[in-house]
Amino acid sequence: MMKKTTCLLAAIILLALPAKALALGFEVAVGVWSQSPSGDIGYEIDSSSDLVDLKRDAGFDRESRFLGRAKLELPIIPNIYLQATPMEFSGKGDKSVNFQFGDQTFDADVDFKSKLTLDQYDVALYYGVPLTGLATLGTVNIDLGLNLRFVSLKAEIDQPDTGFKESKSATLTVPMLYAGVQISPVDRFGLDLEGRYITYSGNRYLDLVARLKAKITGPVFAAAGWRYQDIKIDARDIEGSLKVSGPFLETGFTF
Repeated sequence: MMKKTTCLLAAIILLALPAKALALGFEVAVGVWSQSPSGDIGYEIDSSSDLVDLKRDAGFDRESRFLGRAKLELPIIPNIYLQATPMEFSGKGDKSVNFQFGDQTFDADVDFKSKLTLDQYDVALYYGVPLTGLATLGTVNIDLGLNLRFVSLKAEIDQPDTGFKESKSATLTVPMLYAGVQISPVDRFGLDLEGRYITYSGNRYLDLVARLKAKITGPVFAAAGWRYQDIKIDARDIEGSLKVSGPFLETGFTF
């Protein structure tokens, strides 16, 4: 009797779930993001004059990097969203004043080379909001969940004429909120909106994506969009504020 009751309850729960919750879906995409940086960064700074402006002082410019992502939609248990975002900038510049970076003081008006690596790897667990698809006749879907971001950061400064150099590496683990909206008024085209955000103890991570997708043939699609990141770091003696934005192109397939 107990076994029959358990089976009946399970059947009722499954029937009550939206059809999308019972479906198995998979999407994978690779692309290129044109990243334009701005902001500043410092390591063990004593004053604001120690901050290195990424454009004015370091001479950083737009860079294009590959990115990749994969989504797995599962029945009942949380869906999984994986994403890799490599980021690296380098340049040559100078500052009009002496500045400290870590244990090293660099001379004013002397050229230095610098590099900033900020690779990001995301793992999100999320659920679709129930009945959204039904209420919108299948044209809108809303996802909510939690995102864990792993950040591999490395900042390097080298002043060849003086022989001064310094670097700092750190690995950060950042929990974030995740929200996504998929809008598909017609079968061939769709608009994806994504947001990841957290703020705590002087740190802020904001990541926004707008993606326009078009089906090419069968499961294959192409996409174009815009991505914007606003990052404020105050951890491991690293202080900085960094904004990165620009267009991206993707191709992939979905089932």
